[in-house]
Amino acid sequence: MQDDSSVVLIFENAPDQTTTDRFTGKKSFLGYETVSYLDTSGAYREFSPRRYGRDTLSIPTYNGYAEILHMYQATEKIFVLLKGGDTVLVTYDQRLRPCFNSLVSSLNTSLYNPVDQQYTIHNNGFSIKTILSDPYFISAYRYLKSPQLQKQYKGLSEGVKKYAVDLDSLSNVFDCYKPIILNRLDTISSISEIYGNYYKRMLLGIGDYSPQEVVSSDSLMHYISSYVIAQDYHKRNNSTDTFEAAANDTSMAPIARREVLKRALTTIQNGEYGWHPYNQKTIEYYSKRYTEITKDTLNNKASDSIPEVAGSYDYDLILEDADGTRTDFSSVLHNNEGKIVYVDFWASWCGPCRTQTPYSKKLMEQFSQEDIAFVFISTDSDKKAWLKAIQEEGIKESSYRILNPDSKFLQDINLRYIPRYLFFSRDGHLLNADAPRPSTDDIGSLMTRLLKE
Repeated sequence: MQDDSSVVLIFENAPDQTTTDRFTGKKSFLGYETVSYLDTSGAYREFSPRRYGRDTLSIPTYNGYAEILHMYQATEKIFVLLKGGDTVLVTYDQRLRPCFNSLVSSLNTSLYNPVDQQYTIHNNGFSIKTILSDPYFISAYRYLKSPQLQKQYKGLSEGVKKYAVDLDSLSNVFDCYKPIILNRLDTISSISEIYGNYYKRMLLGIGDYSPQEVVSSDSLMHYISSYVIAQDYHKRNNSTDTFEAAANDTSMAPIARREVLKRALTTIQNGEYGWHPYNQKTIEYYSKRYTEITKDTLNNKASDSIPEVAGSYDYDLILEDADGTRTDFSSVLHNNEGKIVYVDFWASWCGPCRTQTPYSKKLMEQFSQEDIAFVFISTDSDKKAWLKAIQEEGIKESSYRILNPDSKFLQDINLRYIPRYLFFSRDGHLLNADAPRPSTDDIGSLMTRLLKE
């Protein structure tokens, strides 16, 4: 009998879903990685599979099911409910949409893909429901319907035409399809009431929970779709206001409040919108309040264990040092053979990156007599700005700048945000592709443990 406490996902040649060029310019979505799910405690977890070959992820179930959120082209949130004990192969069609194929049961495959895509997916790859509600499509439609806007913003016409959709016509088409979709979901309901009700809610909005019901229920908060609703429930213009709103809402269930506060705190620690940093006093204040409210003492601490990274990587990263000498990442690792290597991806213009540098320097001093190497790799395109920054930060001796930003290795580890930290073993193997920051409370003890292993 299969263990239904988890679901195994196998991703095959997973494309980048966190950025897209299907709109005017390049669109990125910083809110979620490719795949998001919740662990057994209801805590948010995320995963971006490797771009080439296969990558595997095991996620826990709650009451026999595991719900995941799969991003699609930095725009659409695709929710799928998976049965415990299943092994699911995730492949991608020509439009890069994910396809969920059970390796255990063909019935499961039909439950994961319940409706013919001709009734729910537009030719451009996005679901009709997404197109009718997404700000990009709505703005494009309004622009092409308004001669005044076209005259005011002349340069947008050609770019907008690439992805604009006639929303009035599409809405009428979707209304025609709804009875067909509902009939199919009624058939699904006769096989599995859970799946029939799930997709009625996801595809047609039938039986939706109110946001208040979601945030007041710990049982509902074990599903990633509820997590998304909870994050929007107290969303404000900045994360400190979001934090305060959730902190003062006594009607929220413990898991919902913890996860909203945690996400707000993470943004406060990392910088608003990924670049606007808060001062250290503000960070410490909200870190302390988070612990006092949630009693969660682990949020600012490094993990007790280093997760094992599957597969091997091609270290094709070309670098240059401060003297202009070219090298490659493999050589950097080889030169530090016998040492644990802690890599810091950063840039001169990145405020959150540079606020971490003093913590890195303290760690460098603390472990100066140990077999651990600190390597700073900049994504700067401006060499002069980089040279000035490493001089100001005092990290010239261990700094490099990337010369091939299209590196396959960077794609494999999905380097789309900074700062980002990696741990490598003494023999140059990747131990952790998303290691804790230098400012985390117990990073020192984690490094000590790695040195002993």
